[in-house]
Amino acid sequence: MSNPVRDAYERWARTYDTMVNATRDLDEDCLRKALSDWNLGEVLELGCGTGKNTKWLVKQGKVMGLDFSKEMLSICRRVAPSAELHIADLTLPWPVKERAVDAVIASLVLEHIEALDHIAIESARVLKIGGRVRVSELHPWRGQRGKGARFEDKGQWVSPPSFVHTKEAYLSAFQSAGFTLDECAELSSPGASPSDHPRLIVMSFSLPAQ
Repeated sequence: MSNPVRDAYERWARTYDTMVNATRDLDEDCLRKALSDWNLGEVLELGCGTGKNTKWLVKQGKVMGLDFSKEMLSICRRVAPSAELHIADLTLPWPVKERAVDAVIASLVLEHIEALDHIAIESARVLKIGGRVRVSELHPWRGQRGKGARFEDKGQWVSPPSFVHTKEAYLSAFQSAGFTLDECAELSSPGASPSDHPRLIVMSFSLPAQ
């Protein structure tokens, strides 16, 4: 069955890592800085795509990556051959056992998923007690102004369907699933004017013992 988000990313895979993309680059940089002091252990990466973060994560822990674009995953396999990769629709139950991972990483993927509650509930299911979730997503200010993911393909601009999630929406979904907020930051690209609006919202949650 056709899926407009998946279809768009199948087209984007070829140029995703090479086209100019300040949001992608900021996410990549801040993930490395933020997680350098995490004891990652077993990692589940949601929407691993072409492996821009996977290739770094596999040096820090054991990584399972989920994505529903075959073209994206084919590139990820080349750059992160030690990762365990699966084609999966994140809006459905994930092919991961309960209490299997120490960390869940979601980077630039949740703007394409309407139901944050499902993501939070599945994260709580697969995480070990004390496990952590890190969410790095397009800042809602940008989403509200139509500045979501887009790319040029054969002279045509393509914008995968997206949803705007506020800070409050993330908090509601993850706290309802039993998580505690550890950190929240709004990040701008290096060199951005102080008057510029943030590009990313980054949040980390932990799953305390019940």
